[in-house]
Amino acid sequence: MTSSQARQRTLDYINSIVGTSWVEGVTDCYWVVEDSYRVLDGVTLPSPPWRTVDGIAVSAKEMLRSGAWLPSKPVEGAIIAVYDKDGAMCHVGRILAGLAVHSDGTRKNAGQCRAESLAEMQRRYARLGYRLEYYKYGDC
Repeated sequence: MTSSQARQRTLDYINSIVGTSWVEGVTDCYWVVEDSYRVLDGVTLPSPPWRTVDGIAVSAKEMLRSGAWLPSKPVEGAIIAVYDKDGAMCHVGRILAGLAVHSDGTRKNAGQCRAESLAEMQRRYARLGYRLEYYKYGDC
């Protein structure tokens, strides 16, 4: 596949999920990361423990300790991890076709899958006092 074909495939994927309603455990923020790896990279990520237990912050620490998520720069394919003021990971997304692709929402305020500039995502979370870090999954 040429780089042009790969980019078009990524854009088609983004267009297929943007606007999808946020549903916890179904089309939430981790789903975007998990699904994009499966569809675009042919990689099945492990099911996150927070699907059944203590929540994203605790499970994220477990995933980072496992060595599966490796620190990265904000490059194509990187996982975007958002950390709240207390330093707990509270949201994830992925950089695809140069865009921040993620699904945001809560039980009380369901959102949707979106694609926006990484700079816009950084600004929005910085206003809340949150920080973004970037990771790659394994060798991907």
